[in-house]
Amino acid sequence: MVLNEKSLRPSKLLTALGVGSAVGLAYVILYAVKYPWYYALGFNLANLSSAGVVLYLVSNRNWLTRFVLENRVMVWLGRRSYGIYLYHFPLVGAMWVSGYTPLQMFTVGLLVTLTLAELSWRFVEAPCLRLKDRWSRREKMQADFRLI
Repeated sequence: MVLNEKSLRPSKLLTALGVGSAVGLAYVILYAVKYPWYYALGFNLANLSSAGVVLYLVSNRNWLTRFVLENRVMVWLGRRSYGIYLYHFPLVGAMWVSGYTPLQMFTVGLLVTLTLAELSWRFVEAPCLRLKDRWSRREKMQADFRLI
């Protein structure tokens, strides 16, 4: 059993998975880049470790989880994550080809990516989500009307 039914706290197995995943993720980020197997296995290890950390966080409702997942910065990043995902790769690729140093790529890339993600959220994504809500209400009203 992953969750303890009595207290709805994560079991020892889930806690071990979360801690082990956090350690694995830290290892990949800090050390694994140096090894030739990184591009073959490192991304998969990072993905699995991230999934383990997220699984632990969403199943554990303590102050740390609320602080990590519900603070304003994380909510802001979460709402703009699709834009960050879309814009970071072509931007960093163009900077790499243009000869930027890694520090320049990180600082300029981060600022430009976050700016593009904010503009995308504000002027494309949020308005489309409002339209989606409007259309879904209209379709529901039409379906209700057809039932009459």
